[in-house]
Amino acid sequence: MGKIRDITFDIAKGIGIVLVVIGHYIPDNAPSWYIGFVSFVYHFHMPLFFMIAGFFYERSIKKIGYWRFVRSKFERLMFPYFILSWAIIGIKILVDGFMQVDHPVSISALYRVFYFPEAGYFLWFVYVLFFI
Repeated sequence: MGKIRDITFDIAKGIGIVLVVIGHYIPDNAPSWYIGFVSFVYHFHMPLFFMIAGFFYERSIKKIGYWRFVRSKFERLMFPYFILSWAIIGIKILVDGFMQVDHPVSISALYRVFYFPEAGYFLWFVYVLFFI
């Protein structure tokens, strides 16, 4: 019989996801206690995800080796990141002439995504998660 999965980290990730959603939603008429709660959540919701990822690092390295781990992580995180970034940049370039675009970009942004979250600063965590 196989090893039983410990759901502790699944629960922690689920709580983290809920906290991120809560942290990104502040209605106009939010009470002050809610705004305080959101401020508190911002102190740990992303570090929680990074700590969970770090916990599994050693186990992953032992199972598949360092370079296969890096390649797998690159495929899981960076390929989708590049595709999403290029789509966002393409849309920004296409609509820039007739709509307001937050953080407008030029065609050279397609290359800068390799070293900077050019499509949107909200994607900063992808780089951090890959490099840690």
